[in-house]
Amino acid sequence: MSSSRWGAALSGDLPCNCILRDRGLNMADVFVSYAKTDRALASKLVAMLEAEGWKVWWDKSLVIGDDFRDEIMTELGRARAVVVIWTDASIKSDWVRSEAGRAQADRKLIQ
Repeated sequence: MSSSRWGAALSGDLPCNCILRDRGLNMADVFVSYAKTDRALASKLVAMLEAEGWKVWWDKSLVIGDDFRDEIMTELGRARAVVVIWTDASIKSDWVRSEAGRAQADRKLIQ
């Protein structure tokens, strides 16, 4: 997706009807959801988004001992938009499908 399309999506100008909420400085522009087997692909996508100036959250920032579910759901709720990396592995992942469902319900899933 071109940077101008990303800008339009995050500003709410695209049909995805992304809901923008001001939740403070720690809010990510984009939450990336992916299956663990697709981590290398997710890393490339995150690098591309960050190179365009977007603040991205993905689960690489979690550390052992964190309450993964709570942290992921909190960040998913804070993000302005959600991008799901759909692959054969991710369509079988309960986590990815759950994150995509929540993003769709919140009207911030970019497809």
